[in-house]
Amino acid sequence: MGYFKWVVLGLALWLGATGAEGFQQSGKTPFLKPSPGPVFIENRGQINPAVQFYARSGPQAVYITEGRLVFDLVRSKESEQNNGNYDSLRERLVFSLRVVGGRETARFQGMEETGTLFHFFKASDPTKWDTHVPTFRKLVCNEIYPGTDMILTFTDQGVEYAFEMQPGTDPGQIELAYEGVDGLRVDSEGNLVVDTPMGPMKETAPIIFQGADKKSKCVFGKFHIRGQDRLTASFSYGFSLEKYDGSERVVIDPILVYSSFLGGSSIEYGWGVSVDSSGCAYVAGYTESTNFPTKNGHQTTYGGGDWDAFVTKYSADGSTVVYSSYLGGTLDDQGHGMAVDSSGCAYVTGYTGSTDFPTTAGAYDTAHNGGPDVFVTKLSADGGTLSYSTYLGGSDNDNALDIAVDSSDSAYVTGRTFSTDFRVTTDAYQTAKNNGTAKPDVFVSKFNATGSSLLYSTYVGGSDTDYGYGIAVDGSGYVFVGGWTDSANFPVTVNAFQTTNGGNADALVFKLNPAGGGSIDLIYSTYLGGAEDDAALARVSYLRLIVFFMQCNHLLLKHNYFNCTIP
Repeated sequence: MGYFKWVVLGLALWLGATGAEGFQQSGKTPFLKPSPGPVFIENRGQINPAVQFYARSGPQAVYITEGRLVFDLVRSKESEQNNGNYDSLRERLVFSLRVVGGRETARFQGMEETGTLFHFFKASDPTKWDTHVPTFRKLVCNEIYPGTDMILTFTDQGVEYAFEMQPGTDPGQIELAYEGVDGLRVDSEGNLVVDTPMGPMKETAPIIFQGADKKSKCVFGKFHIRGQDRLTASFSYGFSLEKYDGSERVVIDPILVYSSFLGGSSIEYGWGVSVDSSGCAYVAGYTESTNFPTKNGHQTTYGGGDWDAFVTKYSADGSTVVYSSYLGGTLDDQGHGMAVDSSGCAYVTGYTGSTDFPTTAGAYDTAHNGGPDVFVTKLSADGGTLSYSTYLGGSDNDNALDIAVDSSDSAYVTGRTFSTDFRVTTDAYQTAKNNGTAKPDVFVSKFNATGSSLLYSTYVGGSDTDYGYGIAVDGSGYVFVGGWTDSANFPVTVNAFQTTNGGNADALVFKLNPAGGGSIDLIYSTYLGGAEDDAALARVSYLRLIVFFMQCNHLLLKHNYFNCTIP
């Protein structure tokens, strides 16, 4: 997860805390209670006072604060496992849409009251009850920009926002930013596609008009990407308009659509996401649903165990599943990392406890090594066959957490291993594990393009717990890894940014040359952290989610989180 994902998640938890033991809904008569449908509920003290209005529809919640909409989609939560495998908070998708440069004290007001009322009873003290809370079809914020009003409507399709600009108002002042997502792009149909770990969402191409309604004078316009900061997971955009009458009001009216949420009747976790050159999104994770949606995939039935890995490809506009496949054997299998090459072939990595995990003839290792093993799998471009699939591991617990692919289609994986006999190459930077079997070391491994040979593989670690969470490779073949370490003696280089552990778990970042030069392979390596727990928990590919979850008293900036650039 990115910096803003952690921050916004904390914000959503804070905003949504009600303490209410129950609520009742009532209409205008005591006998007929109209269904409220998609409505905005006014906050009169039943939840955090920073919230002005909020709305719920199934697993979807939207909180409206000053100049920001916080979206909270909740999935079932899995706790940390005892065998050293960590599950992310991806089951809860939280992101925000912020008005950039608008009026700081912007406040929404209710429009089109529905007549449906809510009553919130907190404990047994009537002074804490909030009754006759009204609901509205629309909200308006007047003068959110000079001469511009913002209107929100909650429909069955999602949240629709519109800007109404008075004559002479500059539409270029409008700027919005998604925060806590993976990316932002405009597809071939002019829709704004928002990439998230749970699949792409979209805002439909804006309807822009002048006059009384949408049937009046149409104006040609489009979305315009204004800024992308993958480090903080913040992506901003605005609108470009052509040939409109500045003496009349202008209305810009897109719709945010929750178009693609992936899963069956049980629990799913999306861990890895990647996008190809055509804008198609690929998602990898794991599921316990036996009816997970499959299509055109290599494996259409659940393999067994508590979890099967999955890989799914979406069309560029997010409206269609191109293929979707299980990936697993009769025991537990989890997909964690996802990458895609220039030919549109997907690469998935994670861990498997299955001795019958699907492997291919000629792959590097077709036999399970004991304990959970790493798997590395490449799918054909159509998702229907396995180009190669191999185990990687030793006799103990091994888990891959991310994967990257270079221009020659060599795959690079990182994660953590408890195995003292993990497969390493003789010319590796570190050929022996530094901490026995009690604590894991980072590993970095490189396969050839056909998955038949291990070109390079090394431990990287100290005497305590070390994790590799994200990996990227540049055009010269240098490897970059981010993760975390408890080790006071994690290998760092002489001129590193931070050569000593700040205390407890620190984030780690290192650059490696997988050329087989032994100790000289480590180009640089640094700690990054303060006196408490810090971690680079997400993918360094694209630098989209390099984040550091901070609790450092002397490094606090806001909300107990800290973000930084990577050397």
